[in-house]
Amino acid sequence: MKSSYILSAFEKEQYALTVQAFKQIAEEMYGTNEEVRKELEAFVRKYGKDGIVTYKEARKWASRDDHRMAMTVLFLFISTKYGVLFPRIEKIMENHYKTIVDNEYALFGLKPSDYKAMETPWGIQDKTWRDNLRGYPRRWDAIHTRDLRLDFLRGESIDDILAEYDRQAERERNVIETLLVTEATAIGSFARRDILREFGDTKYRIYTRPDERRCAHCASLHGRVFPLSAYRVGETAPPFHSRCRCWIEQEE
Repeated sequence: MKSSYILSAFEKEQYALTVQAFKQIAEEMYGTNEEVRKELEAFVRKYGKDGIVTYKEARKWASRDDHRMAMTVLFLFISTKYGVLFPRIEKIMENHYKTIVDNEYALFGLKPSDYKAMETPWGIQDKTWRDNLRGYPRRWDAIHTRDLRLDFLRGESIDDILAEYDRQAERERNVIETLLVTEATAIGSFARRDILREFGDTKYRIYTRPDERRCAHCASLHGRVFPLSAYRVGETAPPFHSRCRCWIEQEE
């Protein structure tokens, strides 16, 4: 049986690896965002006046001239960039989660027989991390298209358009970071459950970090013991919410 001190230190090490994985993802996202920014600026500079798309100019995009084609090409460019970006993000996440599982098993002197912990649906929507991640490109592409069209029709300046795009890009990075961190906890939790089963354990105890970031719900669960048969990630096992830092330990 591992001590609470060892497991607490282990959880911190796993989180540090997650931080590194997000740095890789953030670099990919920053690169894509910069390419899109350049296209947006070039588009407005070409079809606007002094960096502003007037209402009169914007109305031409609803007609069948080169303006409409140009805007279509712009949005296709954005869509393509997201289409290329997300497979790269998915690969980074996949490699990271394999490391999370490998480390869980290595901690107990074992090797994973498979990586089912990575592909187990959970939560209210009963989805895997892949399900959630693959839903973002089309959603964000639609949001960008809608918001940019509105900005153009309102005659926003290029500075305002780019500032709004930067804000949206920052929100997107925060969403991906939350997904990465939360799913890493869930995958580690599923792996820990499977390890306890291999050892023949029948019970487990929940632990939380006793600091100012601990929420009331997690504090109420700290130290509680559950039968392994009642193990439900998101309900009776961590993560209990986004970015949850709880973990479980063997119970004698």
